[in-house]
Amino acid sequence: MKKYLLLILWSFCVLPTSGWELHPLMADPIFRTMPELSRRDSIPVVTLHDFLMAVEDSLSETLAATEKWAQASIEWYHPLPRDLVFQPTGNRNDITLRFIHAIRINPEAKLINYLQLLPGEAISGRTILPAQAVTPAKNPKFLYNVTFVALDSGSVIDPLSVLVTATDEPDHGLDIGLYADNQTPAGAIYGFGVQPFGNPNLDYGSQAPFHMGFFHEARIVNALAPYLQESYVTYRIELYRNLSSLAFRLGQDYWGWRFMGWGLHYLADLTQPYHARALPGTSTLKMITMNALDILGFSGMKDRAIQLVSNRHTALEVYERQVLENVYYADTVKSSNYIEVKAPDMPLPEYAPNVPRQIISRISAANARKLDRMISRTFPDKFVNDSAIELGDDPELYQILAIVKQSDVTTTPLDALITDEMNTFATYGQAYLHNILDSGRK
Repeated sequence: MKKYLLLILWSFCVLPTSGWELHPLMADPIFRTMPELSRRDSIPVVTLHDFLMAVEDSLSETLAATEKWAQASIEWYHPLPRDLVFQPTGNRNDITLRFIHAIRINPEAKLINYLQLLPGEAISGRTILPAQAVTPAKNPKFLYNVTFVALDSGSVIDPLSVLVTATDEPDHGLDIGLYADNQTPAGAIYGFGVQPFGNPNLDYGSQAPFHMGFFHEARIVNALAPYLQESYVTYRIELYRNLSSLAFRLGQDYWGWRFMGWGLHYLADLTQPYHARALPGTSTLKMITMNALDILGFSGMKDRAIQLVSNRHTALEVYERQVLENVYYADTVKSSNYIEVKAPDMPLPEYAPNVPRQIISRISAANARKLDRMISRTFPDKFVNDSAIELGDDPELYQILAIVKQSDVTTTPLDALITDEMNTFATYGQAYLHNILDSGRK
């Protein structure tokens, strides 16, 4: 039974692995209202190499503490191999690679200093960079119409821009190719083992366990397919929280904000219901039925369910992106009701390391089926109710907002639910920020 349920859930690897397309679109209005950012002076830009050399001794302690937490808190955590443990050797020549190995990210990640401009934001004479300068991905289709500009070391920049840009960076290849079966040099030494879910043969499929958290599936699903819970999203959130706190504590504000943005990316991913439930439009009973039919050689029911979920996930992300892009181009982001930013003077919940798993992903999982139904009723049938269509390959996908506006279907209920999910990010994202800044003062 376990073997065949594995085949069904493994097939879910075709689903998109990004949470929200272009995280800066929702991060900017959420964080620009916070006095902790709006009242801050500009900060100097520092390369990763220079940052690491400045904090090397303290860095080893922070990484050791994070590793200890992960081993104690994440049941399926694969410990960092001993020969990758960060040691303060003082060697300038290999310090960046030592750090990359110690936090187990993609060694091909670019990690340059840059800004990702918001829609309509002026280039202001800065050097434009191609997408290939910020991501090792071979075909980063989702970065269409996105402008990147270079940041020179030693120049100054406002903290908000650093934070907002960094919220998208984990989708730029940081978590690609980290498992033993990804056929990469990093996967061979990192010790994560075989990829638990997602497609190990595709670039972005290989990052799935770092960006999704199926912590609240039905008990029978967890019993038959326990590997489905083997997510590292909470590890990334805690790792970057600790690195950000360290940077602020040692006066390295540029990397404090940048690491914070990295952590916020994963936290936001968990507010996306399709990242909290594997097949939200499919009941547990239906999954078992699909399993039985698949065992007998009838895979049509399974294939249709997976394709529909994939198409709905894709449609949601592109729709949300286009709605927010239009808000920016219309220069109405500050007055938009689409994201109702939590006012800074309202009390925020206290952030703790268990919040992403126990609270944020639980909220998303609870909303997943409702969201899936709304999408099936709101978007064109061709996009979300026809399993013969691979929506990601359909050029009409990128006209989804215009098509929906021309129809007689109201988007109000769907927009309200998306707003609720983004408000979850606003609430706990601001709590995450407060926690880091408070820790950085100690």
